Amino acid sequence: MQNRAQVLKFIITRLPNHQNCVEELFDESESFRSLCEDYFDCRTVLDETIKNSNKSSDLRKEYQVVLSEIEDELIERITI
Repeated sequence: MQNRAQVLKFIITRLPNHQNCVEELFDESESFRSLCEDYFDCRTVLDETIKNSNKSSDLRKEYQVVLSEIEDELIERITI
């Protein structure tokens, strides 16, 4: 389980132009916080698959797609 502060810092680093909105949504919305945690977890796994070149490139591609989809959803939630 990841640390809430670590997840929030990671999301703000990825979306610095939306810091205030991210912080507000993170504090107020369990679903947004869960989405942030999913994004963090997906990025962590993707980084590990990149480090371990013996892992399948298909797996990396799948995680890249999922990561992109989660990021799109985060941005959509932030900009509504």
